[in-house]
Amino acid sequence: MQGKTLTQFNYDELFFPMITVYDHPIDYPDHYVARVWDSSALLETTYFVLYDSLEECRRDIEKAGFLIPIPRSPQDDLCIVESHIR
Repeated sequence: MQGKTLTQFNYDELFFPMITVYDHPIDYPDHYVARVWDSSALLETTYFVLYDSLEECRRDIEKAGFLIPIPRSPQDDLCIVESHIR
């Protein structure tokens, strides 16, 4: 489900929500994408938001309460920028 902002999603249903930021992935090559994951089970949800800039994406992530950034791992897909947890 595409949203306009990460603040509109209900994270209560997720045991350990995490946001992963993608830099112009194959499915949305014109945008940055923030996808919501339930990291307790490493399951991607259907929730995501598209952004024109990384700065806009990071501001929305912070507004949604995800204040702890996690840098990308060398093993991550190259389009992954970072992840965020609460």
